[in-house]
Amino acid sequence: MIKKIALFFIVAVLFFGSGFMTARVIYGKLKPIDPNNTRTAGWEAARERLFDLGIVQKDEMDAPTMELSGDIVKVESAAITVKIRPLEPLADPNLDSRLVRIGNNTGITQTTVKDAEQFQAEMNAYREKLGNDYDQLVNTDDFPPPPSSYTETDVTASALAVNQKVRITAGDNIRDQKEFTAETITILP
Repeated sequence: MIKKIALFFIVAVLFFGSGFMTARVIYGKLKPIDPNNTRTAGWEAARERLFDLGIVQKDEMDAPTMELSGDIVKVESAAITVKIRPLEPLADPNLDSRLVRIGNNTGITQTTVKDAEQFQAEMNAYREKLGNDYDQLVNTDDFPPPPSSYTETDVTASALAVNQKVRITAGDNIRDQKEFTAETITILP
């Protein structure tokens, strides 16, 4: 019985070795790893392909990002962690979660939906104000903006909570920054 098992292993090793050697002869020596064949190189190649196919415009992917939105997943004393939707199809998955520091000058507001009757009254007053001037004002810089259906209230950082949706703005390009200090944080309804 032991001789049969030993014979089996010897035959298996011989077949494996001969198969390996045959493959080396047929396909040549194994190529060394190309240092340029990295995740970044593959990402850039895929990105160029998206441009070539017209799926994404080059200026869209290279434009600076000053605003992000997402869900709060963690609240700390002077920072929040926000899970965002990727900015582009091939974005670095490590940037799907951002640490947003709350500075002394960070403005935090809470957005709420206006009461339907209040908003309707504001819209009626807006239409009345425009009156017959609508056609003359529509294509000028004097055209007044319509009333918002939301109200914004200044709040403190203590109003921030896990699972809230937020919109965050920054003074710098934050496209590739894992951590940054927010200029404004708006809690969305």
